[in-house]
Amino acid sequence: MIRTATIDDLDTLVEMSGKFYAETDYAKQYEYHPESMAATLLPLIEAGTVFTDGIDCAIVMILIPSFFNNEIMVAQELGWYVSEEKRMTGLGIKLLKHAEEEMKNRGAKVMIMLTLTSNDISKLYEKLGYTEQEKIFMRYL
Repeated sequence: MIRTATIDDLDTLVEMSGKFYAETDYAKQYEYHPESMAATLLPLIEAGTVFTDGIDCAIVMILIPSFFNNEIMVAQELGWYVSEEKRMTGLGIKLLKHAEEEMKNRGAKVMIMLTLTSNDISKLYEKLGYTEQEKIFMRYL
């Protein structure tokens, strides 16, 4: 059952975050620090913007005013993870739908999701009604 994460989920969320990190290109650039991740997750858990089943999946969101109109609240994904064993089972869609509903209940009018070039899931987003709005470019300094 997908639910809002609690402090009791922190260790599992840090572990999932590490697995997600290992699958990204970020892992080629810098080390993962579990303590930093825990410190980042804690206020988001307290804000009620982290959702998980406590075992195989999690999504971390922030709720912020729109850059262009601060009366519009935007739910921005910071990261999400589904264990390899549970991918292609519908769990990820269930997680995303749960996050959409919860963020809408918290006042979000817009949901922004990201995809990595190393694991492009844009087709899933499009299937669920998302439209591509921009591309992000990054350079390490």
